[in-house]
Amino acid sequence: MSFDFDELKHKAGNMLEKGKEKAHEAAESEKGQKIKSKAGELFEKGKEKAHEAAESETGQKIKSKAGDLFEKGKEKAHEIAESETGKKVKNKAEKLLDKGIDKAENVYEKHKERKAEQKEQHEDKE
Repeated sequence: MSFDFDELKHKAGNMLEKGKEKAHEAAESEKGQKIKSKAGELFEKGKEKAHEAAESETGQKIKSKAGDLFEKGKEKAHEIAESETGKKVKNKAEKLLDKGIDKAENVYEKHKERKAEQKEQHEDKE
């Protein structure tokens, strides 16, 4: 027994199209429109509640605390960057970057050389 994958694919495509049609019909039905309307209302209420919470005293305290923590984090990052360890890490990273750039340049030069050799060989054959 062999499977006809094209037929199976065709049947699956037909089923998908029928499913899409049914979904559109359901969405356009009166019940679908009511659900869509209710979902829109709930979304708007949710947005209002989120704005109210953000503007509340607690929301403002949270925003302020987050700002303070962000500033402290920036200060700590600067301290680490300026520390001896931070400088060593920076130097090591710069060395690795330079090494990577050198390696990339070498690879590129070798690539150019190979291309030139291939071109010469091609010209010699002609």
